[in-house]
Amino acid sequence: DGVYQIDLPDKAWDIIANCQTLVYQQSEDSDLIRYLGTDHIGGYDENRHPTVEMTDTWVHINGNLVCYEDKPPRETDSGDIFLGTTKARLNDSDDIILNIEWNTVASDGFGPEEGHVVGYTLISDSAAGSSKGTHILEAGDTIQFLFDYYDNEGNYIKTAPYGNKIRITKMNRLTVRDEALPDGDYLFSGLLTDVYQRTLMTEQLEGHVGSEEDSVLN
Repeated sequence: DGVYQIDLPDKAWDIIANCQTLVYQQSEDSDLIRYLGTDHIGGYDENRHPTVEMTDTWVHINGNLVCYEDKPPRETDSGDIFLGTTKARLNDSDDIILNIEWNTVASDGFGPEEGHVVGYTLISDSAAGSSKGTHILEAGDTIQFLFDYYDNEGNYIKTAPYGNKIRITKMNRLTVRDEALPDGDYLFSGLLTDVYQRTLMTEQLEGHVGSEEDSVLN
């Protein structure tokens, strides 16, 4: 049913600290694949080891598909706040990283259903090691979401905008939700990180969103 176990020796599991699902989308008009990012999607098997899963939804902002990268949560007295980022182009000129916070996860363990953008940092500042901090989107700004593209051998080809351009009216009107993926072909794999911050990727799996009977997506 689209749930895959990861086969590792117990000694390896002892040092695994994190497991995410890494997702690519087959580009509609070329042989390139579009990187959609990473998120915590899978559950656990009978040994309490993480599984690799892929559903037919992904993160959208105001209905636009984005490249979302999950970040470690922030603990608060009222629960964990899940965090993430996505890249965008601001006013057709500056490339930025939008910072996302999801609604607080309550003690019952149910995940957040909606999030919001809390500001952005300039990619040029991050690359230069600058500590200028977070900026706030202003009314009249435009953003268009950026994606990295790779060939089928995994070689990076380009970064380019995709989807509709959004004009900012108020920050609180940027709605972050998991919404249905477009019909098409997808590639996904497990991305494991150990306590030494080394990464290990599982074999890549194929899935289809749409009416095909061989879909492996839930």
